[in-house]
Amino acid sequence: MRRFFHFLEGYVKVVVSGRQVGRFLNLCVKGDIKIWQVHPQGEEAYSFYMKYKDVWELKPFLRKTRCRFKVLEKKGVPFKLFKYRKRIIFPIAFGLVVFLFGYCSQFVWRIELIGNETISQEELFSYLEEKQAYLGERSSNISCEELELSLRKDFDEIIWATVYVQGTLLVVQVQEKLPMEASTEEESFDCSNIVATKDAVIYSVITRTGTPNIKAGDTVKAGDILVTGTQEIFDDAGEVKSYLNQRAKADIIGDVVYTYKDTIPIEISVTNYKSSRKKNFFLEIGEKRVTLPVPGKKYEQEEAKTTTYQMRLTEQFYLPVYVGYEEAFEVEELTITRTEDEIYALAEENFLKFLSDLEENGVLIIDKNVMIDRVGSNYVVQGTISAREPIGKEIQVEGLEIVDESE
Repeated sequence: MRRFFHFLEGYVKVVVSGRQVGRFLNLCVKGDIKIWQVHPQGEEAYSFYMKYKDVWELKPFLRKTRCRFKVLEKKGVPFKLFKYRKRIIFPIAFGLVVFLFGYCSQFVWRIELIGNETISQEELFSYLEEKQAYLGERSSNISCEELELSLRKDFDEIIWATVYVQGTLLVVQVQEKLPMEASTEEESFDCSNIVATKDAVIYSVITRTGTPNIKAGDTVKAGDILVTGTQEIFDDAGEVKSYLNQRAKADIIGDVVYTYKDTIPIEISVTNYKSSRKKNFFLEIGEKRVTLPVPGKKYEQEEAKTTTYQMRLTEQFYLPVYVGYEEAFEVEELTITRTEDEIYALAEENFLKFLSDLEENGVLIIDKNVMIDRVGSNYVVQGTISAREPIGKEIQVEGLEIVDESE
């Protein structure tokens, strides 16, 4: 940073020689004249750097010590401006650039999101825009404290958030709730039934609480009540005295049948990428883009990929200026006819993937009966799969009570 200010003010490299050059340097230090990078140049000479404005303060010291003084180099903005004083465009352009950088530093030109996993980038960007925190907004208009509070309030997933501005960069860092395993706590209700989730033939029933309505070998349909949580209590006369309402608990396994069908076309269209490609470079400032023309005709069929880079001065000072290129690839659509071996291999791959997905969900495969036939321009794989799996689902119900009609 010190070198930067020296460059703005202007500085020179000088050499001082004489018999009392040591005394001359001591007088400079006592006179509060800043010098740096002092190096000996022979027995009676030293070179060093100093501010340009302090050069005129050396005359008394030179007279006292009878030393000689010579300027070797001149560096910094004042000398650059003097060099190009006749070229009026340069100082004007330089001043304009300084003004633009100063003006741009008041706005946000880049937003970085950190820590979001369950919440998508698009959702957070849309939310920030609603809160007036978007690209091109003045940094002074963005309340980081209010954003932090609203993020924690409006998103249940966020337990901690911090928002801050560095240069032209707005950083939004959040911490989401840690993923928790399925809750082992039971829902708080008093009465429930177990119903069938799909059509099946009951293979086994193990009832812990409740009254079973089925036994092994029964055929049930989806939605049928398999175990009820309400149990009738009879008196000595054989009439219902009361009801015992409880949550039904049971392990019910059923044999189910899955229908499988897969259609594989014989001919497919594929995209062939040729070696021909071309790049269109562009410069984008704000919403305006200037593209450099590229010689040659446009491809009859092509796919394009755009690569963009945002310009910046430092890690935190981004500019609303983008450079990049659009790369066009020449392509052609081809029709490929699959062989019978390829079709059978693909059919087997798809079928095994279907069985694997079932097994991952706790389904036991018992039997499978699948055939493959050619139907027109396709091969059709279809059949049935016999499987065994849990089919019971607990649902909450209202408990029954004896109503006293005399009241």
